[in-house]
Amino acid sequence: MGLFKRRPRFVSSYKQAHFGEHRVCRDYKYDRRRRWKKILTLLGFCVAVVGIFYGLFFTPLLNIREIKIVRAENIYYPLKNSEIETWAREAGEGKWLWIISRQHRWFYPQGRVLEKIQAAVPVESLSCKISLLGKLIITVHDLYPSMTIQNAGQWYYLRADGTVIKIVEESVLDRNLPAVSFSRAALGLSSLEPLAVAPPLTTASSTASALTMDLTADNATSTTSTPEQTAQVPERALVTDDVETTTNAVAGAPESLTLDEILAKLDATRRDFVLDLTKRYPELILSDQIAQVEFIDAVLLDAFVKTKGGYRLYFDPQLDLDQQIKNFKLLKEQKLEGRKPDYIDLRYPDRLYYK
Repeated sequence: MGLFKRRPRFVSSYKQAHFGEHRVCRDYKYDRRRRWKKILTLLGFCVAVVGIFYGLFFTPLLNIREIKIVRAENIYYPLKNSEIETWAREAGEGKWLWIISRQHRWFYPQGRVLEKIQAAVPVESLSCKISLLGKLIITVHDLYPSMTIQNAGQWYYLRADGTVIKIVEESVLDRNLPAVSFSRAALGLSSLEPLAVAPPLTTASSTASALTMDLTADNATSTTSTPEQTAQVPERALVTDDVETTTNAVAGAPESLTLDEILAKLDATRRDFVLDLTKRYPELILSDQIAQVEFIDAVLLDAFVKTKGGYRLYFDPQLDLDQQIKNFKLLKEQKLEGRKPDYIDLRYPDRLYYK
């Protein structure tokens, strides 16, 4: 029995029974006070936990109170910023686990909004963040096309690396972008092709003459070029509208190519030429922009450029573009005097031809 007997606190000796009984009575009171202290401490802890839980998950101070869309609307994609804002608000509807609002910054489904935007418009970069003040900021940088291309009657927007961004209707096509195309000769297709021989005009059936401008002399001179005078210059293809079509048949060549096969021929050299020319040409004629760039030779990579200003230019993408542009500018200033010839051939380093 003595093992289960409560030992009184602060009792120095059991010999004084009355003193020990008195101290035992005081120990029971102390236990009651300690019990209530524990209960109150537990209640306070529970209240603190509930308060912290409410403050973290249910207080409106951590909810999204404003939505801001950072995006420049453009003509390439019909998506409006108001639609993105509507998606952002709809994503915040409902509850997480039926108790916590989706408007809470920690439980807002940002991925759902970003997936909708990516499905609606090609983007270069996309981000979504929530500021300390409860502002949802969605930043969208659309992937702008750098050029267009047509195949089988359908237009496509292309990015700088030659990949397709989207299909576009011709009625809403951006005409300020360079339109890239390939002649059937450049694609190696078996077909009749409206091709002529570039100056020097060495074909027996051609009686036309072209003017040349010597770029090696101190003072550029202009002369009339005949086939016999310029026979030493290599023949290069010309695209003309008034010559008899010549056969460009290739044995076993297909009649047409798919879009992927055509894009495979749009290599880095051709793409860089188109992009560089698009940037440089407005420096010469501010009212004009590139309207069409057609590659007319599979080996030499020659390019035929039609501009909105009416100029028909021939470039060699493998030569220095700055020098070709400089030659064109020199010809305009010294020889053309506002006239627009049928074509200007800039593919030779020492002279140019125009007609």
